[in-house]
Amino acid sequence: MKKFLFFSFALILILATALLASSCAKEKEIYDGGAIVFVSVKAQAGGFAADASVTDADGKKTEMSVSGDFKFLADVLQKLKSEKGLTLEFDAYGMVAEIGTVKPAAGTNEFICVYLNSEDLAYVDPLWGTVEVNGATYNSTSKGIGEMPVIDGFVFVFKVSVYSF
Repeated sequence: MKKFLFFSFALILILATALLASSCAKEKEIYDGGAIVFVSVKAQAGGFAADASVTDADGKKTEMSVSGDFKFLADVLQKLKSEKGLTLEFDAYGMVAEIGTVKPAAGTNEFICVYLNSEDLAYVDPLWGTVEVNGATYNSTSKGIGEMPVIDGFVFVFKVSVYSF
């Protein structure tokens, strides 16, 4: 009985790891339109300036900016929400469920994936997927928005991706 329980637990652990590792598309995805949000941060006296560009499915862009002494990406997003009206919703697990005009279709295997213009493995895991937008490649982040530090020059991309198994 102990062996059965051990192997059952091991199988569940392996399946959970595989699901997590496949949460973003594993192949390079080429962005070809649709809703997308960019958030870029630049160092300035007293903290950071953050610029957000929200593009809806029809290609209409909305630009907004905030500044502050941000520590994490979540701080930037919350200020964009409170001061500029950025739509920002979370699901029951704390994952971004909607940002700007980016929202997965209900009842599908779509989700919002966060990408970053860095190759630093402290912040990204390219094995989880990349996206190319306007010739620039962005890697899937390896941290949640509450743990992702704000660093001068970082550009974050939020877009709908599809679970691939």
